[in-house]
Amino acid sequence: MATTIENEKTGASIGGNTSCEEWLLLRVGSTPKNSLGWFRCGVGFYNKKEHTKAIECFEKSVALDPMN
Repeated sequence: MATTIENEKTGASIGGNTSCEEWLLLRVGSTPKNSLGWFRCGVGFYNKKEHTKAIECFEKSVALDPMN
């Protein structure tokens, strides 16, 4: 079962209505082992008060780089 983040990463499109966070998810999708990219996505979602998505991003970031 795909997570919320995985669904957005595959469903978001680049266009007029794409949010910064969706754009970051698309970029992170092209380099999925980038811990800093996942962290930045988490910060973006946290600032928008989308805490579930932020936590998913932070967990992926820590899994890739536990010292992050």
